[in-house]
Amino acid sequence: MATEKISPCNGVAGSNDKMNSKTDGKKNSPAQKSRNGLSSASLSSSSSPPSLRKNSFFLGCLLYFLYSMSIAVDGQFLSLYYKSKGFDATTLGFLYSLTPLTTFLTVPIWSMLTAAGDEKNGGDSNSKSNSNTKSIRRSFKILYLSVLLATASQICLAILDKPKYMTIIIIIAGICQSPVKPMLDGIIMDNLSDRSEIGKVRFFCILGTGFGTNLGGRLLSLVTRDPNEDTNDKNNFNLLFLARVILTIPPILLIRELQVIGSSRIENDDVISSNHTKRETISDKGGQPSSIKEDPIPMHSIARSVVHYCCKDTAHLLFFACIYVAGSSGGVSDAFSYPRYQESGCSTAHIGQSRLLSSVAGAMMFWYSGRFSKILGTHNLLVLCMTCTASRFLLLKRMDHPSYVYLIDLFRASTYGIFWSSSTIYASQIGPPSLRPTMLLILNGIYNGIGRSTGAILAGKFQALFGVNNLFLWCSRLNYALAMAMAIISYRNYKRGLDHADYTREAKKAK
Repeated sequence: MATEKISPCNGVAGSNDKMNSKTDGKKNSPAQKSRNGLSSASLSSSSSPPSLRKNSFFLGCLLYFLYSMSIAVDGQFLSLYYKSKGFDATTLGFLYSLTPLTTFLTVPIWSMLTAAGDEKNGGDSNSKSNSNTKSIRRSFKILYLSVLLATASQICLAILDKPKYMTIIIIIAGICQSPVKPMLDGIIMDNLSDRSEIGKVRFFCILGTGFGTNLGGRLLSLVTRDPNEDTNDKNNFNLLFLARVILTIPPILLIRELQVIGSSRIENDDVISSNHTKRETISDKGGQPSSIKEDPIPMHSIARSVVHYCCKDTAHLLFFACIYVAGSSGGVSDAFSYPRYQESGCSTAHIGQSRLLSSVAGAMMFWYSGRFSKILGTHNLLVLCMTCTASRFLLLKRMDHPSYVYLIDLFRASTYGIFWSSSTIYASQIGPPSLRPTMLLILNGIYNGIGRSTGAILAGKFQALFGVNNLFLWCSRLNYALAMAMAIISYRNYKRGLDHADYTREAKKAK
């Protein structure tokens, strides 16, 4: 079991605080609130100027939109670019699996680097202020360097032709790009007055991906007269890499603006924190503010607790199995759906336009995903999403006309927001609240890391042996089978809960 963090109100320190509050006659003094777990940062979050909150929300939405647009303008067409170089299906799947696998392996390392040194400074308000200032400077330096190196590595793909050199560049690009999205989430959430608004900010991330894909498809259609030439002329993709460089400039400028706002917020927090410390010192009898330092939870205890809560219920194991299959299906779709579109006569302009329309629909579903989760329930939504994924693979197998692309992308985008929202809710409810970040990290790692990478690798080998039609057919059958298994187990658990409720009700009547 995970060791719970002991709050100051428990134990000796808490009893002393209660005695002091009774003798002073001030139960709700600032010092007492501080000892009960209310930090100065939380006090200052509601006191930050409204102009900073509005600017942070607006800049966060615009930054997510432009950054997602910049990485989608060429990233969504990498499978076509690899195919234009003459790579077979096995090599294409291997290259496409490197980015999610690298991201999964390097995100914890980046997290430790950004948090390094934060726990060294402690004690008085001056040392905490210096620690916060150094931490935000370090975070923004890593963010600038990551964005620039990821863009430079992406440009190198336009120069190299051999798979072994492209493997090195893709790994470097994945290492540099992996901390960007988590760091943007943290920076924007720190500057928001209401952290629940981060979902609305990510709404613009999906829109940016759709607009970037649409722009990339139209740029490719401009440089080629015949849509079928996209897979034969690799020089046509150089325009996409140039667009990536140009579109990276506005996000860097917006990150600079967020850094200025973050510095202003920290200065405002320092003023309130210093006043809070002064009031705390005056209210204490001895004049010494009590600072309780919590011991970190050991890693082996966290790992033991994660294994215990994940394996104690078969529904949890089936849930993570469904997440892995969903991630593998996403890797198969990202790596081999675009070549399938072109084989059916779709131009890059049609692909970009379809992705734009589907992203708008997916963004709307993401916006209202909370309501769907309350109405249908998490398990029912997972069953619905896997059924839609299976139907999408069947459409990919039978695709013989360009109009199929609109229906396929609509299936993909409309179910992703509901799927990710319901999965996040389910994973956060496994175990106590202290394990919630760990469970969400496992969810992200299984889906975006292990699932997408192994899906792309196995799909490449499967297609090389049995063909693309059999690949989509068996992906569809696998998703249908898991949807049926999930539905049966969910119904049994629901029936068991009703039977237990009836038994309890009858037992009460008998008494």
